[in-house]
Amino acid sequence: MTSSLFSETSIDLRKVSAPLAERMRPKTFDEVVGHKELVGQGSPFRSIVETSSSASFVLYGPPGCGKTTIVNVIANETKHFLEMLSAMSLSVSDIKKVAASAAVRLGERNIFTIVFIDEIHRLTRVQQDALLPHVERGTFRLIGATTENPYVSLSAALRSRMSMYPLTSPTSNDIIEILNRAMSNDDKILERKTKVSKEILHEIANSSSGDVRFALGVLETLISATKTEKASLAVLSEILGTRQRPTGGEEHYDVLSAFIKSMRGSDPDGTMYFLARLIDAGEDPIAIMRRVVVAASEDVGLADSRVLGVANAAAQAVSFVGMPESRIIIAHAALAVARAPKSNSAYLAIDKALDYVRSHPVSTVPHHLRDKVSQALVEKSPLKGQKKLEVYKYPHAYGGYVHQEYLPEEVNETFYVESKNGAEAT
Repeated sequence: MTSSLFSETSIDLRKVSAPLAERMRPKTFDEVVGHKELVGQGSPFRSIVETSSSASFVLYGPPGCGKTTIVNVIANETKHFLEMLSAMSLSVSDIKKVAASAAVRLGERNIFTIVFIDEIHRLTRVQQDALLPHVERGTFRLIGATTENPYVSLSAALRSRMSMYPLTSPTSNDIIEILNRAMSNDDKILERKTKVSKEILHEIANSSSGDVRFALGVLETLISATKTEKASLAVLSEILGTRQRPTGGEEHYDVLSAFIKSMRGSDPDGTMYFLARLIDAGEDPIAIMRRVVVAASEDVGLADSRVLGVANAAAQAVSFVGMPESRIIIAHAALAVARAPKSNSAYLAIDKALDYVRSHPVSTVPHHLRDKVSQALVEKSPLKGQKKLEVYKYPHAYGGYVHQEYLPEEVNETFYVESKNGAEAT
């Protein structure tokens, strides 16, 4: 009895001391602001959630857009047990334990389990494979949340068993509605009796870049820091100056897109401006470098193959140097891409080859290009005499180059077309 009382007291204390964003989490679908296309009455997603106990899915979108909130609402509305895990600290043995507990919960008490994995894109392939049988059998409903593209970061096997639902950031009006709701309903804020003008609420919403958690955190700090009857823009400005401004939703992807296009367009100033925007918003340096490395091949390519080496070396350097010094290394690599001559011939060539391979029957590898064992089997075959077999010509025996056919006989396509830029032209 005593431990039960202590447990209840502990829960109550956590509720009281929790940040405003946690205290304001909606309990039902109807309380969710925004995302009506996803959780609105009669939407396909909501119907699936309410009628199926095992449908697994991934919610992906920028930080603070409501992924965890929606998961909490699902658990509350469906009365399912919620197991919240982080991909950063999850092990295969943890997955086995969670699955065993979920099976017991379902078998003995008929209670379904939701396993929520935050930052699911950080799971290794081994961890993802460990989840597969439980998702397939319906031992639990797996819900993942990620800020990364799940079509890139998750294995094909896990993706095939889960639906993908993108979330966009709430609008400024959505955030203002949430801030007003906090002003009217939160007990701790009501106790302070601080007046916050519409102008200040708009300023908070516009500074949040669609991140509800950021906006509520700023509001709570503003009210705590205000010693007068009314909150002021001056105090708000000081608070905003101490916080990392988020770049989320459309703005996040727009800035990232502008950074990539500035490098591709050979504009050093545009490259530096949008890189600064990404760094100021707290973008993962490794995530930025991934884009730079891709651009080094996709956009510079064979016009200056050395740039890929620069970008790859910079990516390694960033991984062990860390911020803030890494900003210089990223700028070095990004400017190398921006200033280099451009050729997308490698990008076009591999895509054309893939399109051809996927739309035509598989061709037989020419005899002279086959493995020696395979060649020997053909040469011993009674069919050998029906057609003259080509003999492989070792290029080094001919001074480094000798003309011979490398494509199968029935493939009459040119995949690589060289550009006239940079080193590729010579």
